[in-house]
Amino acid sequence: MAEPKLDWKMLMLPATLFLTRKINFKDTGDTEEINAQGAQNILWAQQGFIAVVVLMATLYFYLYTRINAQKDKEEKIWVPPKAKPQLPFGMGPPAEPDKAEDYEETTYLGYEIKLLRESAWALAFSAGISLFMSFKYKVHVSLLMQSLSMPVNALDMPLFKKYILGSKTKAGARVYNEEKTKPTAEFLRRKLALAKEIGAASEKKTVPAAASSSSSSSSSSSSSTSSAPSSSSAPSSSSAPSSSSSRDALKPDEPRVQELADIDE
Repeated sequence: MAEPKLDWKMLMLPATLFLTRKINFKDTGDTEEINAQGAQNILWAQQGFIAVVVLMATLYFYLYTRINAQKDKEEKIWVPPKAKPQLPFGMGPPAEPDKAEDYEETTYLGYEIKLLRESAWALAFSAGISLFMSFKYKVHVSLLMQSLSMPVNALDMPLFKKYILGSKTKAGARVYNEEKTKPTAEFLRRKLALAKEIGAASEKKTVPAAASSSSSSSSSSSSSTSSAPSSSSAPSSSSAPSSSSSRDALKPDEPRVQELADIDE
């Protein structure tokens, strides 16, 4: 069983709250100097937040132009439903596998415009709420939090990875986990079983590597205590198979990966 991974973005909220406690966001202090410093910090926070919003809006407009300029925008695809939220650190029941009837039939253009529209609405909503809380109720913490979270969340956008980072899809997985043909229940069952098999095989590959390193260290220690003729001939006959077997154990499972990539064909 794979160990749960800690998402570093979960630490952004407490870190930002700790940072805001060190910044003076009050313009009603005891002295004029404190009031001036607080007002200046508020102005910087508001200007910085507006600059981030403008930057994000520019990014979305650029993604819009790239989406409409792609060659395969009218190609028909089937995309799986969005993953349901789960508890952190691997707690809670495992996610249910996707069903064939849950896949959405669409095109690259339609699906990517949908994703971009959702991101644009989320940007407008976050910007409106944060600015309203800042100007109306003098709550400026959200300005700093959103200024940091917006660019970080953009790095996880599939559209950003595809059109900005130029991420290439790996064998067996596409940008949106889409399928080029209408999936069936048997197809999804085979794909899930094959993905689990490849994942289990990749986890087991670390065991032979550790075993080979420990065996090589033990063989070197034993060869140092042996006689000179045996030490000159033993390593040449025993180390070569172990190194070749470790290399074979660390090789990726090319046929199974290719089968997963071409399972729908």
